Amino acid sequence: MNKAFHAVMETDEERELYLQAEKNGFDEESWSIARLNWFMGGSEWDTITAFCHGKPVSSCMTWGISSERSTTEQIFTHPDWRRQGIAKGTIIETLKFLRDKKQKSEATLGVIGSSHGAIRLYKSLGYELIDIHMLMVILLQLTRNCQ
Repeated sequence: MNKAFHAVMETDEERELYLQAEKNGFDEESWSIARLNWFMGGSEWDTITAFCHGKPVSSCMTWGISSERSTTEQIFTHPDWRRQGIAKGTIIETLKFLRDKKQKSEATLGVIGSSHGAIRLYKSLGYELIDIHMLMVILLQLTRNCQ
């Protein structure tokens, strides 16, 4: 395992490797290259990524929200590397980066309520619940209102 470091993703190949790792880490769901490029063009965008043999195995993306706060999002670890402290280390490196390099005093994140393992990890790192957002769904083929 190589040390986690600030990944710039300058080439299309690096971006494709990142998106494949993200897909593996998020159970076959991943951003498109267009969405990744859009986020990379945003305010204070960065990503801290852990690599093994040149391939990303864990990552935490971050971007600025205000002068004091950044968000830590798109946190993933390849299934083969889970439960080894890799995600925790990647997040810790990201938080240090935000504090020391970006001079931030707060980091936020969003998490799906059914991700109990992720929630435990985030709480163990000191994240606290500040708000709850609800996601609702309607199955259109089964709904009387759409007939």
